[in-house]
Amino acid sequence: MDIQGIITEILPIKSGVGKSGKEWKSQDYILQTEGQYPKKICFSAFGDKIEEFDIKVGDSLKALIDIDAHEYQGRWYNAVRAYKIEKEGTAPRPTVAKEKQQKAAEIFPPKQEEKQEPIQGAEDLPF
Repeated sequence: MDIQGIITEILPIKSGVGKSGKEWKSQDYILQTEGQYPKKICFSAFGDKIEEFDIKVGDSLKALIDIDAHEYQGRWYNAVRAYKIEKEGTAPRPTVAKEKQQKAAEIFPPKQEEKQEPIQGAEDLPF
């Protein structure tokens, strides 16, 4: 599954030691989708992926994610993990409304004022 949007926030790195004694680290990112009803999605990167992805606030990207749920003490938790990032650039993209205006302007260019010639005999009309 993939999600596309702009990174609005980067949360602090979390780290620890697992049951096996192996160290781990994780970082969460908040991505805001675009469109009429934008959504915010929190996804995580683990281990070496944090440096590999090199995500910064304002990056426009597509995150390929894996969604998983696990149970802990009778409660269920969701995990959204990124396994690949495709960066699109850091410049803000135009809004949907602006894109529609640009497309409409290409299809229907604005009319230029036309100089109309007077109609011959128009002054003889009774109305």
